[in-house]
Amino acid sequence: MDLKQIRIKTFRIEAHDVGIKRSKARQFIESGHRILLTMMFRVREHSHSDLGERLLLEQFSKPLADVAKTESSPRKDGKKMTLSLAPLPNLKQILTPPVPARRNG
Repeated sequence: MDLKQIRIKTFRIEAHDVGIKRSKARQFIESGHRILLTMMFRVREHSHSDLGERLLLEQFSKPLADVAKTESSPRKDGKKMTLSLAPLPNLKQILTPPVPARRNG
């Protein structure tokens, strides 16, 4: 189980780009890896860190809630904001479809 990092350069990212990064995060989580989402803030974006936190929670944490749990809430450290996600403990049971019972007869 490795730690994979996904970097987002700004909270003004387009919806399609968010979808691609979210699907890559889902692939990593389904493979059993932990995810560290890192968002970079540029010059005047520091005053709008609430928008970055909202993006991380609403665009990544909530849609991936069926396969991942949030290990730490979004934390701002200088120019970066990080959020860490880990696969659910019962992820293999969720991903494998149930085997239908065989009938004798």
